[in-house]
Amino acid sequence: MGNYREVFDLAAKVGSLEGYLYLLPEEAPRYFNNWLGNIDRMYSALPKEVRDDCRDSFLETFGKAVELMDKLPNAGEENVRLAKKILAEARDSS
Repeated sequence: MGNYREVFDLAAKVGSLEGYLYLLPEEAPRYFNNWLGNIDRMYSALPKEVRDDCRDSFLETFGKAVELMDKLPNAGEENVRLAKKILAEARDSS
C-alpha cells in the first residue's frame, strides 16, 4: 500500500473517531480500544518523513478527539489513558 493510501486511511480513522465522540452511544467504549490500537499502529507504520509532514494535522484532529473522550463519563479510563499515550508519543516524535 502506498504512503498516500496509508495517510488517507489514518485520517479517515482519526476523523471518524472525533465525529463519533460527538454522538457517543452507550456501547461505544467497547470499540475504543480497537479503534485506538488501529490509529496507533497506522500512525507508527508511516515512514518518518510522512509522519513529519502530517504530524500537525494529526495532533490537531486526534487532540480534539482525546479532549472529547476525556470529558465523557463512559469513555473508560483505560481508553483515555491509551489515547493520551498515543497523543504524547506523536508530540514527542518530532
